[in-house]
Amino acid sequence: NEIVAYNHTTQEIYFTGTKDSPLQKNLYAVSISTSKIRRITQTNATHQPTVSKDGNYTIDVYTSMTIPRNIDIINNKTLIEKRILTAS
Repeated sequence: NEIVAYNHTTQEIYFTGTKDSPLQKNLYAVSISTSKIRRITQTNATHQPTVSKDGNYTIDVYTSMTIPRNIDIINNKTLIEKRILTAS
């Protein structure tokens, strides 16, 4: 559980944590002005996110009991995910 990035435009801090389940590690964003937390990673898994320098995108490497490894690019505003790799 760590702070991953800061988006100056949206005034959000990105961090990883186990808020939804101790069996998962997800990426969240918290607004500095409202303290509202939103979940960025949507798949139930253990995520290793890398947030872009401007805070707009995340490269998300994740695994679970049923997913050997996937890599997605996530738009942090819309939460739209684009798969770039699926391990078999």
